[in-house]
Amino acid sequence: MLFLNIKDGKISKNVDNNEVLSKVESIIKKYNPRKIFTHSRLDPHIDHRGVNKITLGVIDKLNYKGDVYAFEVWNVVKEDMPAMYVNITPYFKKKIKAMKMFRSQLHFIYFLLIPVYWRAVFYGMKNSCRYAEKFYKIK
Repeated sequence: MLFLNIKDGKISKNVDNNEVLSKVESIIKKYNPRKIFTHSRLDPHIDHRGVNKITLGVIDKLNYKGDVYAFEVWNVVKEDMPAMYVNITPYFKKKIKAMKMFRSQLHFIYFLLIPVYWRAVFYGMKNSCRYAEKFYKIK
């Protein structure tokens, strides 16, 4: 995970911030990834939608040719795109720990962890593993 020194709850206010866009652009150029994973545009958390908008704006500017995938965190609306499932069993505890790091989610985290666990187990059963995550191909 890379952080851009934007306060929790303030990412959506920085979607047009040239400094933020330049940082994301330099990260993509530095690592030249074959795949990029970002939050879903349908996520109800405003910062998650902000990350999606920043990421997609930069990759469009760069004319990025790799694959781009979106993932669910708090989504209640089902995406209608091609999907792939990845076994996240070795990383699931780390994912939950990372989710608990953000102050903007502390009030809701325990209630919202129920669907996160349920989806991971459900996708895992569909893919012969303990926990899996669904990624939607968006580009």
